[in-house]
This record gives sequence, C-alpha cells and structure tokens, in this order.
Amino acid sequence: MHRTANQLVTAVWGASGIGRIHVREFTRAGARVAGILGSTADSTARTTRCLNQEFGLNMVPFPDPQTMLAHGIQAVSICTPWDLHYDQILWCLKNGLYVFCEKPLFWNEGDSTSEFERKCFHLLEQGGTRLGVNTANATLWDIIRKNFALTVPFNIFSFDFITNGAHSHGAIGIDLLPHGLSIAQAFGLNGTPKNIRNSIEKTHFRTHFFLGDTECNFHFSQDPSGEKILRLGFNDRYFIRESDTSNGTFNAYIKECGTENRIQYQDPFTVYISDFVSRASIGSNFLADAERAIENLKWMNTILRSKL
Repeated sequence: MHRTANQLVTAVWGASGIGRIHVREFTRAGARVAGILGSTADSTARTTRCLNQEFGLNMVPFPDPQTMLAHGIQAVSICTPWDLHYDQILWCLKNGLYVFCEKPLFWNEGDSTSEFERKCFHLLEQGGTRLGVNTANATLWDIIRKNFALTVPFNIFSFDFITNGAHSHGAIGIDLLPHGLSIAQAFGLNGTPKNIRNSIEKTHFRTHFFLGDTECNFHFSQDPSGEKILRLGFNDRYFIRESDTSNGTFNAYIKECGTENRIQYQDPFTVYISDFVSRASIGSNFLADAERAIENLKWMNTILRSKL
C-alpha cells in the first residue's frame, strides 16, 4: 500500500490513562484523531467529551470497532490492557489499518510456548508491514552515543527504571522490560537471553541475564507516589535522566553521572509517534519495526518464564 502524504485519520482504542497522552501526541504530530473506542459506551462518551474539551478536538465515540471503518480510520493507537492487545491488533491488521501499540506488544499469561509462537508468527503474517510498537526509550541509545562519545561493545549494560505505575510483582516486568530490551536492541545485542536470574518482590522486579557476551542487569520498580528515576549504565559509565519546568514547558535532560556533562533531548515518545505518523501517512513499510517488536517480546517471554 502506497499513497500520497495526507493527514493520517486515527482512532485511539482505550483513551483513558496513557491513551490520553496518545490523543495529545498524535494530534501534535499532525494526525487527525477522529474518535476513540473504550470498554463501554458510557465511558467512551464521557472520555470523548473530556478530551475534546481539553485538546479542542471534535472526536466522536465509537460504539464498536466496525464503526471506525465507516469513519475512514487509517490507523489505530492501541492503549488497552496488554491481555487484549493480540485480538485487537489482529482485527486492525485484517482490516487494513496501521497500528501503533503500547508495549508490550501482547501478553497472555496462560499461553503455552506453541501458542505464544503462533501468535507472534500470525501478527507478522497478517500485517507486519503496518505494525508499530511504543518502545520509545530505544532512542536514548542514539542520544547518548552521539553526545557522550560511547562506542560498542560493552561488557555490562545496566538499566534502572522507577515509574509511577501501579503494577506489582511480575506485572512490573511485563510493563517495563520492553523499555530496557529495546535499548539493548538499539546498540546491537542479539541472540537469546541466557543464565537468567530473576528476583521479584511486590514493588520491585530485578533480572540478570546475558545477551551474547554482554551482562545485563535490570531493576524496575513502581510507586504511584514515588520519585521517577531512569538510569543507564554502560560498563563503568552511568547516565541519568533529569528534568525541569521552565516557563510552563517540561524539559528533559540526560546527564553523565560524576560529571557536569548534560544535554537536553526531545521526549522519545513524541519522537516515536511523530515518526509513526509521518511514515504511515505515506504508506511506509513497518516490517523491520514489527520484527524488532517481536524479538523484544520473545526476549521478554524467555526472561519471564525462566525458572532459574
């Protein structure tokens, strides 16, 4: 499919929570968010009214997926719980739509290994050329590499990510592993996670494993009222995210720990959605993106199902 550039007509599936941010960022990127689809008719109508007022939009509530097609939707941003993702992605792809999905790509706890592999294959087969996934923190690698003179390979990669999410135990890993794994992909790690050791508590998820010869150490935590922290380590060099607000504008920075070196960077989420909108608007092929997302998901599956 190839078409002339136009304003991408988009719907958001699951517009409360992170979906609100998707509405905002797709609009900023130049897409026309035509409507939203929620869990019930009442909640969808209520959320539509609130977001129309907040962002000055004219979205309509969609009572069911089929209605989206009648409104000329070209792309769908999926922000629903991860156990719903697979069926929703598949429906969109079968109907010729582009998909931008929140991470993880999908996760269904009861899936056997064969069922998991079947789903991965089926998504690529049905429409991998139109499938993008929000693993936006992968862009942090390029930011650090270009501004702090880092070169590969590394013996050790560390990633600490503490958010205001409300998940607990293993669900913290499901929510946050895609971020760390996407950074590992960005600087060229490959293979299958080996020698895995997981430590799971109510508010913490830690995992240690090897990808090739690189030792990976991830620590994730979620606290709705706590401090947010993002820290990356490459051998003995460490980088942390800092932020401030100036004249009502949120600013994000990457700082090398133990130095005064700090650079400002654009929100990776904004960058990712802008790229998706630009490419989907002209009918670009997303197969490489989808294959990376599947690899990321398979790594996560290996780590989460490890018995070590």
